[in-house]
Amino acid sequence: MNVSEVVNITSMNFTNCTTQGNFTNSFVRLKKAGDVVTNLNITNCIIDSVGVTSKYAVIYANASSTAVFTNINVQNSTFYYIYDFITQTGVTTANSLNVTNCTFNNFINQSGYFVK
Repeated sequence: MNVSEVVNITSMNFTNCTTQGNFTNSFVRLKKAGDVVTNLNITNCIIDSVGVTSKYAVIYANASSTAVFTNINVQNSTFYYIYDFITQTGVTTANSLNVTNCTFNNFINQSGYFVK
């Protein structure tokens, strides 16, 4: 999901999803200043080969200043062969991140951050 218009989403839910292939972009990406996803929930998903060639995070808010995922909840999911997990460029407010019972394997950004 590569959101290209300004959005204000209360809840975005992914349940029992599986990705296959080599995706050059993020699993969920906000691109415009002012984009807001209040609750992003990922449950029982297998996310494989996302953002690798373009060096994107699985969850990525990269607008110039104010795009943001406010609450991120990830449960019982597997992430394999990814560059970064979460990147929120320019975010200065306190947000919540809850990761429970997840597996992470084969991060290719050896000198990077898990969450930034």
